[in-house]
Amino acid sequence: MASKTPFRLAYFLLILVNLIYGANYSIAKSIMPAYIGPYGFIFYRVFVSLFLFAIIYFIFLRERILSSDWLRIFACGLFGIALNQLFFFKGISMTSSIHASLLMITSPIITYLISQLINKRSIKLKKITGIIVGLLGASSLILSSAKGNQSASAYGDLFIVINAISFSIYLVLVKPLMSRYHPLTITFLMFLTGSIWVAFFGLQQAREVNFTQVPPIFYWSFGFVILAATFLVYLLNNMAMLSVSPTTVSSFIYLQPLFAILISVFLTTEEMTLYTAFGGILIIFGLWLINKK
Repeated sequence: MASKTPFRLAYFLLILVNLIYGANYSIAKSIMPAYIGPYGFIFYRVFVSLFLFAIIYFIFLRERILSSDWLRIFACGLFGIALNQLFFFKGISMTSSIHASLLMITSPIITYLISQLINKRSIKLKKITGIIVGLLGASSLILSSAKGNQSASAYGDLFIVINAISFSIYLVLVKPLMSRYHPLTITFLMFLTGSIWVAFFGLQQAREVNFTQVPPIFYWSFGFVILAATFLVYLLNNMAMLSVSPTTVSSFIYLQPLFAILISVFLTTEEMTLYTAFGGILIIFGLWLINKK
């Protein structure tokens, strides 16, 4: 069993994680799909990270895994790695960084709903209102894309929502494992089990990348996404979950659009539209209603 991370450190780690994720939207989009396909990008992202986590795991940990936990571990790999990343990168390759970052903050709303349903707890009227308002905000963003937002795509927005649902399911599934295993063990096993699905979808696109014909910026962006936005953030996220609840972890996602919008507006050609601002406000207000004591 791993020792708990101090609360202040856990909050700092979650802020850092979401800063990296906020930058990841624009950085990943800058080279995708022009130089690498979304599934090919995920292939390299997962397998390089798996290699790094495997080195750490086999040198320092080697924990014994209970046979009763393997089904949950495979489910965490499916929802936390495969579906989560495949839908996210496919979505971000089709829609705007601003839309994607705003839609991702539906994750804590979905996490709360799934947690209550699994634990068979009643949902108060205020919480139901928050869920409805948040989902209306997400629907507003998707509809704005369908009506001709040039930098966004309704299908891309929908893929980001599916990614958020997948991430929410993962947060609920992984929590019981955090009390029994070191976060590095869980992360390694997630990447190991998730890589099976990623290889199936991403191997062909990974083979198509011509690394001799890409500009220097490709390597900087490629390295950031794999080392910082994958290896580092999964490690820090799981360390934080030693001390805080899945809902708290997912609630920090509200920082992602702040970071992502600032980076996108100042460093790219994307713009904040009225529809986007309205949808984002609804999502944030819905999240506030759910978290309000």
